[in-house]
Amino acid sequence: MNIHIIVPDITLTAYPNPVDEGKNVTLTCRVTSDQIPGPFHIDIIRMGDRSEENDRPLSHINDGLGLTHRLDRVSPSDAGTYRCEVGHTTGANLSLSVNYAPKFFAMKDKHVVAKGDPSAFLVSVTAYPLPVEFSWSKDGGRVPNTAIITYDELQTTLSFPAVTETDYGLYDITATTSKGSSSAIIQLAAESAPERPYNLTVTRKNSHRYVTLEWTAGFNGGLDTTHTVQYRKVDGEWVDLDGHLVTEPANSNHPQYTNMIFQLPKKGKYNIRIRAANKIQPAASSNVISVTIEDAATLYGRLPITNWDYSDYLQNLSSPSAVQLCTEVRSELGKVFHAIIGYEKSECDHFREIGGSFA
Repeated sequence: MNIHIIVPDITLTAYPNPVDEGKNVTLTCRVTSDQIPGPFHIDIIRMGDRSEENDRPLSHINDGLGLTHRLDRVSPSDAGTYRCEVGHTTGANLSLSVNYAPKFFAMKDKHVVAKGDPSAFLVSVTAYPLPVEFSWSKDGGRVPNTAIITYDELQTTLSFPAVTETDYGLYDITATTSKGSSSAIIQLAAESAPERPYNLTVTRKNSHRYVTLEWTAGFNGGLDTTHTVQYRKVDGEWVDLDGHLVTEPANSNHPQYTNMIFQLPKKGKYNIRIRAANKIQPAASSNVISVTIEDAATLYGRLPITNWDYSDYLQNLSSPSAVQLCTEVRSELGKVFHAIIGYEKSECDHFREIGGSFA
């Protein structure tokens, strides 16, 4: 007995390839066979970068001898390997390339160095196609002769063996390919006092005097910086909230602090600010916000419910029916009032029938 295995001819093409960023590209799979009639089950798959678990089917068809799939407004993340698979057993691969101008990544906009210390800026980009050409300038002119510049395929380094006073300033780095150029500015600065924190807001408060704050740090001057919550009664003296210091490391880059919970000493109306300080004076203060802490206020109301069958079991709040209904009511009220600063909770007091509905 002779066994003949017939494999259809499969081709996968992309037009255009390479494709420019922001443009459309069409992937076309064609299946031909003189021995096996259609239809075929066809998939176009975006292959994963590390394992088969990352493979992602884009589309499929259950009849015909071909499949076309269009990628709209492609980005660099669309580059990679695509596969046309027929019957989940055989297929053809294609490498798609995306042209784009250089893009900087993981780059700090300020470097703080004391005079006499060494310093180095490492700048990395992604780009296609290569090569990438880099150029440096300082304050619109030439880079100091004390600087050492090195180049690699996708990165460049500007370094100083020992920083001098004249080395401080703004450095412009430009990366250029056949598809365009991108520029960024990096500041080489001396250690300094911190800049003002900003966007201080209250996101929650309650009658137990707890307030939840969030803010964004200004530039820390290249030094470890502490953020202290300060409060005062209206027109009073500023007081540090004891035990509430937040330490920002020198290498941080404008971190945002969220869900920071603090307790005020007593009920009343307060002004609040954040004080940022390092070893160099003066300290810097954020915008000032006002918050009033009041006693818990209970509001009573009646909520008509029309989508639940009333029964005597609801008169007992510990019954399964009452517990279930109360849970749903509290959840829905929470969705309505959660954005109101000061809202704490809702409770079910009782259920009773009031004609066509109950509350």
